[in-house]
Amino acid sequence: MILNSINYVGQKSLIQADKIRKTIDLLEGGATIPFIARYRKEQTGSLDEEDIFKIKKYHEEYLEFIHRRDYILKTLEDTGILTDELKKKILACFEIAQLEDLYAPYKQKKQSKADLARQNGLEPLALKLMSDQKFNLEIEAEKLICKAFDNVDSVLEACRHIVADFIHKDEALRSQLRNVFMKSAVLVCKLVKGKEAEAVKFKDYWNFQENFYKIPAHRYLAICRAENEKLLRVSFNIDQDSFIYFIQKKYQWRHPKQQARQIEITIDDVLDRLILPLIIAQQRQELKEKADQKSIEIFGKNLRQALLEAPLGQKAILAIDPGFRTGCKCACIDSSGSLLEYFTIFPVEPQNNKKESKEIIDRCIKKHSITHFAIGDGTAGKEVKEWMESMSWDSDIKVFSVDESGASVYSASSLAREEFPNLDIVYRGAISIGRRLQDPLAELIKIDPKSIGFGQYQHDVNQKWLQERLDYEVSSCVNSIGVQLNTASATLLSYISGIGPTLAQSIVKYRNENGPFATKSELLKVSRLGAKVFEQCAGFVRIRAGKHSLDNTAVHPERYILVESIAKSIGHTVKELVETPEITTKIQLQNFVSEQCQIETLQDILLEIKRPGIDPRGLLQSFSFDQSIKSISDLQIGMWIPGMVKNIVQFGVFVDLGLKESGLIHVSELSHEFVKDPSQVVALRQKLLVRVIGLDISQKKIQLSLKNEFKE
Repeated sequence: MILNSINYVGQKSLIQADKIRKTIDLLEGGATIPFIARYRKEQTGSLDEEDIFKIKKYHEEYLEFIHRRDYILKTLEDTGILTDELKKKILACFEIAQLEDLYAPYKQKKQSKADLARQNGLEPLALKLMSDQKFNLEIEAEKLICKAFDNVDSVLEACRHIVADFIHKDEALRSQLRNVFMKSAVLVCKLVKGKEAEAVKFKDYWNFQENFYKIPAHRYLAICRAENEKLLRVSFNIDQDSFIYFIQKKYQWRHPKQQARQIEITIDDVLDRLILPLIIAQQRQELKEKADQKSIEIFGKNLRQALLEAPLGQKAILAIDPGFRTGCKCACIDSSGSLLEYFTIFPVEPQNNKKESKEIIDRCIKKHSITHFAIGDGTAGKEVKEWMESMSWDSDIKVFSVDESGASVYSASSLAREEFPNLDIVYRGAISIGRRLQDPLAELIKIDPKSIGFGQYQHDVNQKWLQERLDYEVSSCVNSIGVQLNTASATLLSYISGIGPTLAQSIVKYRNENGPFATKSELLKVSRLGAKVFEQCAGFVRIRAGKHSLDNTAVHPERYILVESIAKSIGHTVKELVETPEITTKIQLQNFVSEQCQIETLQDILLEIKRPGIDPRGLLQSFSFDQSIKSISDLQIGMWIPGMVKNIVQFGVFVDLGLKESGLIHVSELSHEFVKDPSQVVALRQKLLVRVIGLDISQKKIQLSLKNEFKE
């Protein structure tokens, strides 16, 4: 089975068989994707995480395929349907769509009309009907009249059902007809009568048609959602003459007139009743799966960019969840994210209690040495940020607008209740906003990614595929950055390679009972954390100011002896290497290359020694919207204004302009050159200068462009 799996994965991924075999061995041995990519490059030929994820996905897909194939074979055999020819075809296919197509004509919940006809001995006449023999059809039909079919017409109808069944099970013909469908079918959408108000967001599809094979993923997902909500009726315009031509070409050629008429009736029936419904269902399913995969890919990219956004770091913050009528919920948190104080102020409409609000904040700044403000970007966020930036504070304070998507989800979560059992839910949201500024990765992983607010129809796609992709992205991001073993939450630790939620809780418990970890090897003292788990996780945790100099790097403990040899070769200690990175220029890495440790691994080690404890996400940059733009009515065509990328979808980019409404840069307006994937041009939370090219104030739509008016 493993050889076939390797071939299957190779065809899907285009990765070399030897690399696939070794990667599957590592995965089945319990290794994680981040561990394999980072610390087993010698075995995999330096495959990156994305390639290893593909291998894992396609290997699991193959195993599911084999399970489904065996089920189908057993089912067909148990029902007496499986012939040697059909078994040979099933065993020869390695695509799930092809397998299901072979099985589809034989899936029956109840006895078919063709089965009943066969049971009453009508199959010989049906086969004769399809031949070019000349005979008196009515006389032959009269001979077969029985209790189930008591006249000539009912006998002929039953024979036609057998012929229809025979045509329907012709997989070569169905394949040909599928090609005709893909080339000619037009998908048609019509508004369901009386649903105008409910379907307003799908207005573009009220009277819509497009060649089926040209429909992009985002459009098809929108149509499917509207159809599922019973707002649109979907049908197909099909060139039936082309379908009939191909069926007639194979099954209606040299028949005598009397037989030809029966075949003609059968072709119309089998096309409308069996073939077209099956082809439509299969092709729609195939397009839906492709649309799901595209949408999930975009969602994954957006999630990765959000998780890897630059952190502010360990700063004391006043976090504000803005509001008008109910006021602004404030939370002061220290550099580690712990809550110091919380309160509510009313600096904007309707109370406009600016003086008292400023006095409260001034006291808070002095008391807790606040250095930064984090303001949620939701309702009243722009107004509160403008007010705070207009005030003169007793110390130099930097103000940041923070994407608050999902903060309310965290506030109501069991995790938030466990952490702040006696705190009102409204203040938990403010804490989340402040922590998100300190470290987006550490805070966002507490929230279901589907609730963070970016992506494309994430609730409509295959949820199993989506969850697999999101789990991969979160794990990849956490492990690529690494976590501080002595300060990380159990939630953050749970995403580290090999650990998981249960061991993460055990680590935190050990830390609380025994104090900070002095070395990575001390992890082996944690209950149920054995050598295998240590191997998987040790490279991704850090200990700041620990006993061993390399414990604050991504160098795996299995390489510590090697690093000692490298340091010794230039007359230094490991500690001196880490504390004085410039001396690493003396190292001759080629002298340490071996079968177990190739040059790329050595280069990774050297890079870590040069930058111990450095966060690869970089530094957070402040950003401000145009304060003169208060509402959509302040915008004008041709105006250039600052904005921030809020969401990336297949058809373009949504940009936050500091208004209630976001603007859209259509994919065609991202560049003067053709853009296939918007994420290749912009990144989530990227700061942009955009040009207004279209306004519909009544519909609250803003069209933007990154293009200059004249191509350079």
